[in-house]
Amino acid sequence: MGEVVLSAFLQVLFQVIADLVKKELQSKSGLQNERRSLISDVAMIQAVLRGAEKMQLSELQKLWFSDLKDVSYDATDVLDEYTYEIQRHQVIQLAPVRNSSLFSQLSLRRQIFMHDMEKKIKEIAKTIARIKERRLTLQVDVHGHTGQHQESRSPQQSSNFPPTFVYGRHDDQHNIVEMLLQSDLKPNVAVLPILGDACMGKTTVAQLVFNDERVSRNFELKLWVHVSHEFDIAKITASIIESIEGKTFSSNLSTLQMHLAERLKDTRYLLVLDDYWRESWYDWHCKLKLPLLKGAVGSKIKVTTRSAAVARVLGTSTPYRLQHLQDEDCWWLFCYFSQGTEAHTYDFQDISRLREDVIRKCRGVPFVAVCLGLRVHQENDRSKWTAILHEENWDSTGHLIGALRLSYAQLDSHLKPCFAYSSVVPQNFLLEEEWLIQHWMAQSFIQPNPNESETIEDTARSYFRSLVGRSFFQTAHVDRTGERQSYSLSEMMRHLAIHVSGEDCKCSIIDGPYNIPEKVISGGKRLHTLIVVGGSDHFELKIPIDIGQRFIRLRALDLGNFCVTELPESIGELKHLRCLQLRNTKIRRLPESICDLYSLQTLGLTNCYYLEEFPCKIKNLRMMRHIDLVMARNNACRLEGMPKGIGLLIDLQTLSRFVVSSKTHKGNIAELGKLNKLRGELLISNLHLVESVQEAVLANLASKQFLQKLELSWSGNNKNAENILEHLKPPTKVKELTMSGYTGMACPSWLGSAVYTNLVTVCLYDFKRCTDELPPLGLLPALKNLHLKGWESLVCIDCSRFCGRSTTSFEQLEKLHLERMDRLQLWDGDERCAFPKLLELVLENCCRLEQVSHSLPSLAKVTVEGSPNFRGLRSYPALKHLNVNASGEWIWGSWRSLSCPISVSLCKLPTVEFPSGLGRFHTCLQRLEISHCEQLVSIPEDWPPCNLSHLSVRHCPRLHELPRGIRRLKALEDMEIIACGQLACLPEMDGLTSLLRLEISDCGLIRSLPDKGLPSSVRVLSINSCPLLASSCLNEGRSAHHIKMNNILVWIDGRQVPTSAR
Repeated sequence: MGEVVLSAFLQVLFQVIADLVKKELQSKSGLQNERRSLISDVAMIQAVLRGAEKMQLSELQKLWFSDLKDVSYDATDVLDEYTYEIQRHQVIQLAPVRNSSLFSQLSLRRQIFMHDMEKKIKEIAKTIARIKERRLTLQVDVHGHTGQHQESRSPQQSSNFPPTFVYGRHDDQHNIVEMLLQSDLKPNVAVLPILGDACMGKTTVAQLVFNDERVSRNFELKLWVHVSHEFDIAKITASIIESIEGKTFSSNLSTLQMHLAERLKDTRYLLVLDDYWRESWYDWHCKLKLPLLKGAVGSKIKVTTRSAAVARVLGTSTPYRLQHLQDEDCWWLFCYFSQGTEAHTYDFQDISRLREDVIRKCRGVPFVAVCLGLRVHQENDRSKWTAILHEENWDSTGHLIGALRLSYAQLDSHLKPCFAYSSVVPQNFLLEEEWLIQHWMAQSFIQPNPNESETIEDTARSYFRSLVGRSFFQTAHVDRTGERQSYSLSEMMRHLAIHVSGEDCKCSIIDGPYNIPEKVISGGKRLHTLIVVGGSDHFELKIPIDIGQRFIRLRALDLGNFCVTELPESIGELKHLRCLQLRNTKIRRLPESICDLYSLQTLGLTNCYYLEEFPCKIKNLRMMRHIDLVMARNNACRLEGMPKGIGLLIDLQTLSRFVVSSKTHKGNIAELGKLNKLRGELLISNLHLVESVQEAVLANLASKQFLQKLELSWSGNNKNAENILEHLKPPTKVKELTMSGYTGMACPSWLGSAVYTNLVTVCLYDFKRCTDELPPLGLLPALKNLHLKGWESLVCIDCSRFCGRSTTSFEQLEKLHLERMDRLQLWDGDERCAFPKLLELVLENCCRLEQVSHSLPSLAKVTVEGSPNFRGLRSYPALKHLNVNASGEWIWGSWRSLSCPISVSLCKLPTVEFPSGLGRFHTCLQRLEISHCEQLVSIPEDWPPCNLSHLSVRHCPRLHELPRGIRRLKALEDMEIIACGQLACLPEMDGLTSLLRLEISDCGLIRSLPDKGLPSSVRVLSINSCPLLASSCLNEGRSAHHIKMNNILVWIDGRQVPTSAR
């Protein structure tokens, strides 16, 4: 298998050599003989390599391929050096003069360089010719002359996740979706395990369910986290938070759990824990699960696992077992992947035998069916397929390993090095698609397709998605938007990657101190990639000051996630460097020598908050395609401006941030004018420093049709703000638009134009001087999310203007968030402003707004916070979730009009005693949270509603008694009583027959548990900062006696109390 991979790397290397020879040596008259010889010899060697994968190599043949590999690396280095010099000539000062024929002939430096190049190229041509001649002696055959882009391709996966061609699992998908949508499942947060053997398609089915339209409509938040063998609760919790917030969050476990609990509070979520192995009841119920219980009623956790024990420990319902595929489904899968079509018609007679062989080999495992189909897909003569299947002699224990190796062997040659390269990173390293693609590009693994107009990144994405679709990479993490995903290698796939990469890829683990190991430095002169992982921004990474001499062949250098504050000047000597990643470092300035890296394509500066400026000659890096300046905390960026001439980098695909500066030596916004290939997101900050309307015109934002997200930000006044913004018209295909700090008095004419047919999210923050009416945002046909914040001068929202003059408006709007609208008094409804699909309404710190007059037929969730003048809600038939925070006592007047809520949160109410008689209403209510009600003294006996499954009473310092009606809550599973300092005793709980968890914290006057003890159903009791109660539970006595009887896990002040102590 190792020789197969060797030939795969070689094919890429020789393709690079062929391209460089044809392109770069075309005009060199002194090298034409070598050029013709190289073109011929390289073409022949490429033909040999195409057939090498099917050869059983002798030791001498392996040596021949090894020599071929050595010369290929040397050749690419020499030709790359030649290309580097040509790039340098294009950007040097007075380039037209110095590149003239006369000057070139008079330049001693150029003559010496060209003499050395010619000598090296001639020597390489001779070496390749000698190796070619040895082929005949070693009987290495030539196979086919088709180029890379004409080779046999397997059926391509859809670019969407998950794969669109799945057979035999749609019933499973339907059944699991139905289970997830059940509203009568008893637990507040239900856990559904999907159980199945290896390679049975558990993750694929989970992906189908995750992306099902019915599931998307039912859950407010969808999260995906890959767990794997290396079980780490803190990492898993941090990954869930990252899925929600889109940024990393590191801290101790306690802080992580509190943060996660706050983010999930009152939110109906779906969480997928993929590939769960840990069988510990304690790790799940007493640690990982606790913050997950804060979600709204109807939240679900879906777990994929091979372990029946895991399913028993985690599941709140019977696990869904994924069975082996039916024989017919295995046959269909094989047919699809063998022919690239869903039809299975064959023009040879032995089809019945073929079908029997396929079914016998598959044994109901879909992964094997796919591998077999892809294997025979490479053979055009279908009469040979049965014989090929017989060659694949897998026994009953090794059929999955055989399938894995076969799945690699049948990959097209352009995909093999891409997969093998992934072995350079350690187990559980999370790979992001764009990160990996940029590394592939640095190694020249991606060859442009001459028959397509797509970018090299688009081609690379098709490579990556093909590998994902064939399960070489698996989804490990999905953010809340579903747009950003990270991937990992399963344990089996990583072993395969290590095996097939042979000696070409190595992963060396650094075990502090944080220095690059000497063994890596000593072998650095042959190194093409250096990725340092496992660091932290608290640990300084020592970079060799002579890195330019020690790593002369380096193509990719990744120093991310360490405390790197500066780079040595010698980094500019890395002539071959194409990818430099410094994300999450503390770099302040990049050395000027960076501007000598003429081959650099990617400069990764994500979350480099300390970066103050770029080198002034960055305009020389004409090969640059990606400058990533995404900052999770926008206001923490210290970048002072962009260098002059950055607009010359016309091949830029990524420039996520452009900082406008008033300094004369910095570039102004007009630098954006010719950067029309920009993709992804772009934030333009400090727009108050734009000096003229002409600069805005020259920026030509409307021409950047590949942008998906655009943010425009002001941090001060500008007297021409209105005219400038009028000429900063976004491209019509943009999907998200954010504007903040705008100081004009009127909105631009284009804001709300119906030409923005793709605009889904609009955020307009801190329009402090806008006294005009809101723009006609109702005309945006695709708008789903609208957030208006800080419109301090706005008094009235007039729907006749806000909704536009169309007969229909806000047809797709799902969430409306009004925040810090200090003067807003009236939201005047209009019959055209029906908001037919509005699901969530947030009114935050709208201190003068009194009511909402719209009918809102689909409204499911309402949050009213910091709005003390609010009078109340009308009846909304679909309302399920209500959050009231620091907004007076209107809730009691609206309580009866709430249709059928299942979750209510009451925070910072001025109420002294809840009204009696209301507790019998809303028997559908399952979750009730009462917090920070500092005046609350008592709760009537008829409280709380009888079908609660979760009850939380927190930070009510004057509350002296809980209602005795608690004992009738037979469905209650989770109860917490926190920071109620006047509470002296607990009510009897013998009727709480479903109670699983009880937490009591910061209630210093409580002396003991109820006289009748705790219900037998209780599994976890957590007591914190309650010294009297803790002492009672630890001493011999009635409370301890009941704890022993019920076999409860008891935690006191963060420590588990052993059985002997009780």
